Parts: sequence; structure tokens; C-alpha cells
Amino acid sequence: MKITIGKKLGLGFGMVVLFLVVSGLLVLQRLAGMNDRLRRGIAFAEKNVILEEEKASSMPVSAYIETLLDDTDATTARATLGVIDGISIEAFGAIPNDNTKGAINNTAFTNAFAAGYKVAVPDGTFWVDDTVLLPSLKHLCGQSMHGSIIRLVTTADDDTDVVRCQENSGSSISNLTIYGNWDLSTPGQLGCGIKWQHSDGDTFLAGCTIKNVRIYACKSYGLHLVNTGYVRIWNVHCNQSGLDGGYFEGTMTGGNKCTTVTLGGQSIFSNTPNGYGLRVKDCGISNFEFISEFTKGVMLAGGHNRNLHFKNCYFESPVGTIDYIINLPDGTGGIGLRVENSWLGMTAQTAAIEDRATYKFCSAEMNMNLCGKPTITNSNGASDNWMVIEYSATQGSPALIKDNYNLLIDTPAASQTATILFGSAGVWKWSIYKDASDVFNIARPGQAAALSIGADDVVTFPGTSFWHHDGTQVFNTTMTTAQKFQELDLSSYVGSNRALAFLEVKSSGTATYACKPKGEGDVWVNHAPARATRGFGCCLIDFDADHYGYVIVETDVSGVIQHGYNNNTDTITIKLLGFVK
Repeated sequence: MKITIGKKLGLGFGMVVLFLVVSGLLVLQRLAGMNDRLRRGIAFAEKNVILEEEKASSMPVSAYIETLLDDTDATTARATLGVIDGISIEAFGAIPNDNTKGAINNTAFTNAFAAGYKVAVPDGTFWVDDTVLLPSLKHLCGQSMHGSIIRLVTTADDDTDVVRCQENSGSSISNLTIYGNWDLSTPGQLGCGIKWQHSDGDTFLAGCTIKNVRIYACKSYGLHLVNTGYVRIWNVHCNQSGLDGGYFEGTMTGGNKCTTVTLGGQSIFSNTPNGYGLRVKDCGISNFEFISEFTKGVMLAGGHNRNLHFKNCYFESPVGTIDYIINLPDGTGGIGLRVENSWLGMTAQTAAIEDRATYKFCSAEMNMNLCGKPTITNSNGASDNWMVIEYSATQGSPALIKDNYNLLIDTPAASQTATILFGSAGVWKWSIYKDASDVFNIARPGQAAALSIGADDVVTFPGTSFWHHDGTQVFNTTMTTAQKFQELDLSSYVGSNRALAFLEVKSSGTATYACKPKGEGDVWVNHAPARATRGFGCCLIDFDADHYGYVIVETDVSGVIQHGYNNNTDTITIKLLGFVK
């Protein structure tokens, strides 16, 4: 039996066609929903998210699965899955590689963070026209460090940061490139690549991680931390910043300020034509390990910087002319600054590290100083602040260590194998070094050795630094008064100090000559009787005419002795043969 649909339903031909079309659309819609449901079901199974249920979702497991697979609310389902796995910003409408979609992409970031704790940025350039705000306990993760890019449009306001966390942190950024909109020309503009600062300015932010992030072409600072602590920065590359590559700043009155910052993992601060690779202000208990090239080095700005440790750093190729690699300007202070095992390769005009009397208990240990100048300078009046221990193959003049308990091992002369220098009151006093013959020598810098100890432990006093031969005639006349001691000033020869003088004395007549340290002993009669046969020691000579005698006598603290003669008619001639002082 042949029955038509139109006749059975009482419909005309047009209505039959319409019925078939509508029915087909309903079937296609159902199939599309099934496909979306199937996709989400497979993703759920692959990620095994049910094992993470208690940690990531507040819904019961049954409600969680129902929401996840609900084909009538796909957006909610995808957002729920994103709580666990890191939902792509493209699921919230972000559009890559189009610089006209800045507003759309900013909205996508906002909605993605509201939906989940982890937001994924796939490879591609996602332009934004305003700051991406990173909430507390949220994580911004890229697919790859160089491929996933968040870039600020050129028309954004001058003070626009690319990414900023301004809530009670616990957040992280990883595997991304943050790209500012600095045109590499005008300095002093505002706008950071990444900024961590509470919205009220003074509240302390605790706990953040920045890992495998490239920050490029920002108007002011590539990375700016303000009143932030417990920070881990790992493998961060800041390149071409308008001011400084990184700035770790404390502005709070009291409190934690900026503290416990760990910078490492081959982090790089480079190409800051108007500023420093790293600027630190009011920061404490932090460890810095990084590379700085084509910058002005490091600036420890105002405030009180305490227990900062620069280790395994590499400084090379300064921008312009710099006085110091590590700068401690006037008005700053701190305690426990330490520079260790670092390459100080930037050419400096004054020293590798600036000294400052307001910095206490600091050290520079085992650095390779290739800046062409001393490691430390005391031009700012510092006294006992630094201990320096260096490799023996460094360049530049010895640094000035300014107290007896400080020690420097520095560049030896060509014939030396090691040098230890001791200083006092800001002036070098002595050096101890071993020469090529394995003889240890003690000398004042620039002078011949005053004492040498050979391999056979024999002590010698080489050169003229111990015994001073003279031979100058110092007296050739009669005494002013007979049988009375008068002063003989030897200070122009031996110095205004105590010395042991060896004198040659000649008399034109027959009488007794005596000498003594100024101020010692007694009057003439108690030193020189009529004849010397009674024996009064080596400072007494009983003359015949034109005979010679020799005496040894000590000067007083001013280099003066006293001497006398039985009469004041014979001529006494005295020659200073030598002295010890």
C-alpha cells in the first residue's frame, strides 16, 4: 500500500519539505552536542581529574561530572575543567596575532582568572590594551617561554604595566614572554613588564614565583617588586628596559619591606641604556645570581640594605663610563653585603665596588676582578667595613683594606707567587710575599724587603730598610761649656724618633768625652771623672790629641742625644757612621 506523508498528515508539499528541514537541523544540533560532550568526556578521562577533585573543586564528584558533561552548558563545563588543567584563554574568546583585539583579550584574561586558578596562554601573540591583573593564588602559564607572548599595544597609556599582581599574592607567572611598548628612544617613561605591588601601596605581598619568563621593551622597569617577600625569580630575561632591568624596592615604614628574594637560574638583565641591570632599595636577606651586560651595573639605592648576597654573578660590557660596578651612593646604608665568586668584568673608573662608611661588615671573596681598578675604594671615608680575598691573578691596584684584622690576597709582582697585605687606618703598612726562590719577604709596598726568611729558616735584613749607613759629619766645634752635657740633635738624619746611633769621635786635645740619651742619667760629674781608668762603659772616651774613639748611644723620642767634654777649647769632630731605627 502506498501512502504519502502529505496525505497521511494532511499537509501540502511545501509543509512536508519544511518538516524535513527542521527535523534535519535538530538532528545536527544533537550530534554537535554529543560531539562536544564526547570531547569533554575524553578530556576528563585523560586528565584523570577525579583524582584532583577534592583539591580543585568545591562541588561533589557527582555534580562535578554532571556539570563537566552537561552539553547544555558547555562554557561552564569547560571552565570547570580549566580549574584542574589550566584553561586556555582562547576558550574565553582571546584572539592571537591581531593587534586590534587588545580589549577582547583583556576581557578574556579577566574571565579566565575568574573561572579557574590556572590560565594557559598558548603559543602566539596576544595583544592587550590594558594591564592584565593577576589575582591572588592564580597562575599564568604559557605554552613556551619564547612562543607564548602577551604584548602591550603601542597606543596604551604611558604608565600601563603589562602584568600586575596587586592582591595578597601566592601567584605565579611562567613560560611566557611579556612584551612592553617602549620605542627604545625616550627614557624616563612609566610602565613595567611585571609589577608586584599591593593596590594600597604599603601592604606586604608574600609569596610569588616568576619562572622562565622573558621581559622585553618596557618603558621603565622590566621587573618591579614593591614591598614583596618570599619571592623566587628563576631564569628571567629582562632585555631593553627604559630605566632598570629589575627594581626590588621597599617603601614601607618598618615591617618587612622587600625581603627574601631569590634571583637565579641564569637570569639576565641586559641592555638598559639609561639605568642599571638591577636596582635594590631597602631590601634584605636576599640572594642574587644573574648576568648583567650592557648596563650600568648594580645600584644599592636609598634605605637600609641588609644581608644581600651577590654570588656567581657576571658583569660585562658597561653602558658608557661608570665609576663602579656595584654602587653604594651617599645617603644609603646597610650591613652584611657580600659579593662572592663573581666576574667583575665591566671597565670602571674608580673601583669595582664603591665603599661607604654606612655599610658595615661586608666582604668580597674570590671574585675575578677585571675592571682595571681596585676591588674596593675608601675614598668616601670608610674605615673597617670590608674584608677582601681575591685570586692572585687579578688586575688592578690592591684594594685598600682599612684595619689590622682585614686581609687582602691580591696581585703579586712578576717575581712573586702570592701576596698578603696588612693595612691600618686606611694606609697600607706591610706586605708579606714569597718570591721565586721560595724566600718569604716583609716589606712596605714599593720598597725593598726589610726582612727575609729563606728556605733554611735563616733570617736576613736585606737592603737598607733595617741598618742605615750614613757617614755624615754632625759636629765639628768646641763645646759651649766645659764639663756640662749639651744637646746634639740627630733628628735630621735618624728622624724624630728613637734610634740607636753609632758615632765616630775625634778630639784635638787630651781630655775626656762622654755621651748619653737625652734626659737619662745625671750631671757631668757623675758620668765622666778626670781619668777613664775607673771604667764607665762604651759611651766614655779618654782621648790623647788627634786620636779616634767610637761610641753607641740611643736618642730620645725626638732623635736627640746629650754629650760633653772636659774643656771648651779642644775641637771635637763627630761623624754619624750609621743607625738603626
